[in-house]
Amino acid sequence: PKSYGKRMQEKTILFLHCSNNALVLAIPILVVWNTTGEPIFGFIYLFTAVILWMKLVSYAHCNRDLRVNWYRSALAKKSDERFHKSDSQGNFKSYPANISIGNIYYFWFVPTLSYQLYYPKTPCIRWHYVANLFLRLVFFSILMILITEQYVLPYLETSLHPTVRFDAIRTTEKLLALSIPSTCNWLLMFYGFFHVLLNLLAELLRFGDRVFYRDWWNATTIEAYWRLWNIPVHYWLVRHVYFPCLRAGIGKNMASSICFILSAIFHELLISVPFRMIKFYAFFGMLFNVVLVPVTKRIDEYYGKGSQVGNWIFWIIFCIVGQPMSVLLYYRDYCSTHNCTMSLTNHQ
Repeated sequence: PKSYGKRMQEKTILFLHCSNNALVLAIPILVVWNTTGEPIFGFIYLFTAVILWMKLVSYAHCNRDLRVNWYRSALAKKSDERFHKSDSQGNFKSYPANISIGNIYYFWFVPTLSYQLYYPKTPCIRWHYVANLFLRLVFFSILMILITEQYVLPYLETSLHPTVRFDAIRTTEKLLALSIPSTCNWLLMFYGFFHVLLNLLAELLRFGDRVFYRDWWNATTIEAYWRLWNIPVHYWLVRHVYFPCLRAGIGKNMASSICFILSAIFHELLISVPFRMIKFYAFFGMLFNVVLVPVTKRIDEYYGKGSQVGNWIFWIIFCIVGQPMSVLLYYRDYCSTHNCTMSLTNHQ
């Protein structure tokens, strides 16, 4: 029967997509783990592979839904003409005209993780704006390196001394001292990546949808922070993890927890593999957010709408518990198996 053949075809397509996506992650992980190189370059390579994996998942998921609708329309004997229309800018508006090498390459490079048939485009590339963004990217990259070399690394190196390492008070002192430069570095990273680099890619590709973040710094709950600070990943998780879980009959709280678990796996992957050590600090740190989400939500509800108490709690967790604690723990464990004094590029 035709229905049986279609089901077998869908299973074959699903198998091929899963195999391809598995290789997209497995090969970079094996290369980075078994290569003695600089951790920063391993991170960049693996980060790129994770982005490509997420894009391929979205591409396969979206086109599967489009293919099912196309089958249904074909069975209903609707005209196939509407399936091959494109606009004046070459954006395909329907399936299967979008299945092309040019279409998937464009999706790979545009600053979004969620595939769709049509993306808004700007009329032209503003080269003066491109030059402005490029100079800003260079400037903030240099500034991050200076802060790391002058402030972050000296604190980390002194934290390795035995009199500090096994002294809770002095470790706390180092943690507080590290909070300022590490938070500054994180903010510079955020601005350089989400505002400068992604806008630079968008401008070069005339990509019109440039909402990469919202006002996460005003978040009064941990849930609001994760929803606002990284819009491309948030949309991807909602579209390809959260809603499919709901359609499968999973409750909202469990679906949210699954999103955090997946995020925790990738956070740990991006840190552990380049440094070739598995410590699960990032993993359990992300899972701790599952507890913090309802706690900060209750606090925000208790003090009422417009209260800044939740925002104060967010910034305390963000500046002291989150960033500096992670940096300190991973640096200590990395140096316990390597002959450190080290810089970002592993000077020995």
